[in-house]
Amino acid sequence: MDPHTPPVVSRGMEYGAIPTGARPEDDLTADSAVHHERNHRWARFSRAVGAAAVMMVGLVGAVALSQRGEATDAGIVGGVSGAGVGSDLAALGAQHAGVAQKVQEGQTWGYTQPNILFLLVDDLGWNDIGYNSNDMKGMTPNMDQLAAGGVTLMNYYSQHLCTPARAALMTGKNPIRLGLQHEEVIEPNSPWGVPEHHVFLPKYLRQAGYMNYALGKWHLGHHVEAMLPTHRGFDTFLGFLGDQEYYFSHEYNHVLNNKNYYDLIRSDNSSYHIALDKKGNYSGAMYRDAAADVVATHMENFASSPMFLYYSFQNVHAPLSDDDMPDDDVFSSDELTLLEAISYKPRRKFAKLLVTLDHNVGHIVDTFKDAGIWENTILVMSSDNGACNLGGGYNTPLKGGKHFLFEGGVRVHSFVSSPLLPEKAVGSTYNGLMHVTDWLPTLLFKAGTSPPAHEIDGVNQWDAMMSGGDLASPRTEILHNVDFWRYPADQELEEMANPRAAIRVGDLKLIIHHWHMPEYTCPMDTEDDGVDGSTDCAESPGDVLDNFLYNITADPTESVNLIDDLPDLAETMRSRIYEIYNLTAVDPVWVTPDYDAFLVWDSQGGIVPWHVSVLQEDADGDVDSPAELPDDDAQV
Repeated sequence: MDPHTPPVVSRGMEYGAIPTGARPEDDLTADSAVHHERNHRWARFSRAVGAAAVMMVGLVGAVALSQRGEATDAGIVGGVSGAGVGSDLAALGAQHAGVAQKVQEGQTWGYTQPNILFLLVDDLGWNDIGYNSNDMKGMTPNMDQLAAGGVTLMNYYSQHLCTPARAALMTGKNPIRLGLQHEEVIEPNSPWGVPEHHVFLPKYLRQAGYMNYALGKWHLGHHVEAMLPTHRGFDTFLGFLGDQEYYFSHEYNHVLNNKNYYDLIRSDNSSYHIALDKKGNYSGAMYRDAAADVVATHMENFASSPMFLYYSFQNVHAPLSDDDMPDDDVFSSDELTLLEAISYKPRRKFAKLLVTLDHNVGHIVDTFKDAGIWENTILVMSSDNGACNLGGGYNTPLKGGKHFLFEGGVRVHSFVSSPLLPEKAVGSTYNGLMHVTDWLPTLLFKAGTSPPAHEIDGVNQWDAMMSGGDLASPRTEILHNVDFWRYPADQELEEMANPRAAIRVGDLKLIIHHWHMPEYTCPMDTEDDGVDGSTDCAESPGDVLDNFLYNITADPTESVNLIDDLPDLAETMRSRIYEIYNLTAVDPVWVTPDYDAFLVWDSQGGIVPWHVSVLQEDADGDVDSPAELPDDDAQV
């Protein structure tokens, strides 16, 4: 490839309180009105794909499978490929068989759309949920039960990293459209985030009449107030803004400016403030009670409106500090027996976070039931990315993990559960290809609205998910990522001659310019090796870079590299990566950390926005949507 020019990178109120006054209307056309000029720096590398691309899709299912065995719809459970999730979910699902849960006759809510309860788990790996684990069985009965009575997604993909995964969820767009393709994630003093002109899911839902609430981890930008959750469509928020923190103190668990900064805020449509009163409260209990308060406040004041609750758990992300674990008295005797059976201490501490997560899942479902709205609610559970073994999570038997493009980093668990599911969907497994960007159009479809189709990458999966296997997925490819820039970055981004990238088309997955990755397995014969989650998994496992082609359907553990067997298909898929990139990518928004943040945080007592945000005000003086920025996506 020819060299190309590298980019120039420059540098409230009480939670649950009722927002005062009418909410400002949101301009959902900003994305189509501005920022449509795309950077086509790599256009000269586009190759003609035309007929070759069509041929590739057909050949993926024929040539690849004929060489490496038959495809199977079975899942991957507990280190055994081909076992499927049937044995674990069938027993639970039997009680649901033939009984599609129905909306109570005569029940009325004053609205026709369903409530949406989205549960996003942090760093939950392929081997980290009871129904699909070889060492966590029995530890997630609430999630197991919900999955058994719903639709379990076994071919679902997110991003390999927190920030791009959450951004893709909220916008329905691939990270390369958002400038979030680079490996770096938002740190507490990162002066960047999802550019303000991109419309988030709750803003679309607001137009459909929803009240929108957010709890837990944000991690989508906070250096300006306009990037806080309550300026992106949520009515209230309680949570932390950065990537991780201690579970009790709510302080960032890495030292900045010789201290651990407090990171927990409350906000509504008009203001925000640091929630210092929660210091010392275990986050699991704090968010459990906050979720109940959200539902109670909604039912008291907005019962005639549907609700979207985005419950973004801190669990099961590190740290794993001994003094930051939930007390044993929160566990039942049976749970303690299961926990004590895990010999490897870091895995046992991870399991404690998993069990308390499951408690909260059960509690929020019970809260919806007690409020009388569960019968009209759609629940979605998903992980944001694969597990990090240095944080106690494992993706066995998938290769790799968080930060990397092999299956262990991007293939994650998800399920949909609801009394509204059609009978044939109850207890089913959906093997159709699905991506995190698909949630936005899928959920908006159920809300009775839709986004501008030409501005998103997601597709509506509802009918296929609910078909009981009768309908194929509307998705045939997933661009996992394209990153041209060297990691880690220093003062500016350094461009590589070849991108680190991956794409899935049909059965085949191509990974280019990537390190070889192992399958990380839990060292069950070790009691304690000092792993406490303080070290991230981003460190590359060597210096050798290579290209890989796998038939994921027949070889989900990525054991047999077909790159030499199918060179033409590999080249066509590489061309497809460049084609998508040239059509949709913008430069990364990443810039170096801003140490001026510490001056503001020291004066305020914790992590808050520290840049002045350009906000519009309406005639009543209420803060409205962010002003349209005339510069490109990198200027945030």
